[in-house]
Amino acid sequence: MTRRKAAKNDPALRQLAQLRKTVKELRVKLERETKARKIEARVKSEAQKARAQLASQISTLRDQGRKLATNLKSALGDAGKRDARVSRRSQKSRS
Repeated sequence: MTRRKAAKNDPALRQLAQLRKTVKELRVKLERETKARKIEARVKSEAQKARAQLASQISTLRDQGRKLATNLKSALGDAGKRDARVSRRSQKSRS
């Protein structure tokens, strides 16, 4: 008698075959879940790195914006003073 025929006739062998099949299915499922978790962990790690890098770039840009604003205010102030001097000179020369 072959193994399959024996398994059909003997309930213990049928149960054993079913258990082997279940173990194989669970092993495959576990391997898939393990791969998925590894991928999720890698994606999470990369996202954290990208977030940190982006935060650093935002901070740098914010600092540059502050410097530009300061320089612009200074330049506008200097231009205003020059205009005031020029207009005072032109008023003096008219009088």
